[in-house]
Parts: sequence; structure tokens; C-alpha cells
Amino acid sequence: MKTTHTPGPWTRFGCTIYRENQRVADTWNPESPFLPVIAISNAILIASAPELLSALEAMTKAYVELVESDYAPAWNAENDKEVISARAIIAKAKGEL
Repeated sequence: MKTTHTPGPWTRFGCTIYRENQRVADTWNPESPFLPVIAISNAILIASAPELLSALEAMTKAYVELVESDYAPAWNAENDKEVISARAIIAKAKGEL
């Protein structure tokens, strides 16, 4: 089954995730047992979803190409654009940026 989602980038304001001026999701519900800090953390992670997907797709493609090449012994992850991008997106998803 092929699924589609609202294209990114998504941004977060409080517990609400937006694409431009369109609401994508809310993580806060006054009846929810989650504390507001958890709802905000969930919103941070959800807002990163399109970028996380894109970074994972790029990493997977680059990794497969690397493994299938003769270049693997000379590969330096610290200089790889997909690795650098993935690390930045992961930090964003964790709320570290």
C-alpha cells in the first residue's frame, strides 16, 4: 500500500505542527495523561519526520552504493554529506538544535 503524507518541511509552534499555514498535527490534548513537556517533545519529533525520512532514504542509498563499490575502504563518515545531514536531522528531532 502506497501512502502519502503532507510534504515537509514542517515547523512547530508549541504543540502544533504546521506546513506553511496548514495545521498538520497537534500533540496536546487537555484530557491526555501526557505532561505538557512530553507533548512538546512529541511535537519536536513529529515536526522532524519529513526530514528524518529524507535523510534515512539518502543514507540508505549512499550506503548501498558504498557497499557495492570499491571505495568502501577509503570512506570517511565524518566528511560524508549524507552522514552530516542525518546527524543534524537526528539532533533536531531530539530537540538539540
